[in-house]
Amino acid sequence: MNRTVTRHIIGLLAVVSTCNSTPLRVMASPVSLSLSSPDDLQQVLPGQIVTIQLHLTGVTETERLSLFAATVAYDAGLFDVPLISNGDILPNPLADPLDFLTFADAGIADAIFFSFSSAPNEQIENDGLFYSFSVQAIAEGTGSFSLVFADAGLFDPENPGMPIPADLIIGEQLPFVIVVPEPTSLAMLATGIAALLLMPFARRRAQQPIKN
Repeated sequence: MNRTVTRHIIGLLAVVSTCNSTPLRVMASPVSLSLSSPDDLQQVLPGQIVTIQLHLTGVTETERLSLFAATVAYDAGLFDVPLISNGDILPNPLADPLDFLTFADAGIADAIFFSFSSAPNEQIENDGLFYSFSVQAIAEGTGSFSLVFADAGLFDPENPGMPIPADLIIGEQLPFVIVVPEPTSLAMLATGIAALLLMPFARRRAQQPIKN
């Protein structure tokens, strides 16, 4: 079994442990995870690439996360395989390259951060972007991007390898609509483009002297 697979299994076991163990202490307030997009998801065109962002809030100055994981699901028939990018709340550089692992497939974007380090700057200690992904629309339809799984673990200085469960509030779904432009709209667009292309020729023709 290679190192990447082993580390991912360890991370998943830690997630399970945070759900089943009795916490020694808990965060003063819950953390929240929400979805957003800089794009207009109500007017997506086939072939258009949109970006989905996962934002974490509620991290305090005295409590840090050594474990955080989130999975987003969507209709694989409407969008293709996502391209995942690291967020700005992740340590940079990571204590270990395998502290942050991602998985992308049709209809799913998944990432897990899990660090054994006890250094504050090698854990999640601020609010911000956990990860984002870009994905291309491939068919007309409606649906939503949904957080189907998320978990958070608080760093325990007495046992750095075993995070303490943290309360987590998961945000709402992010709906989208993929539309195909009507033929009339396409025709008007083509006419407008043609007019712009012909405009320089029309100007030159108008500037030519009239021959008697």
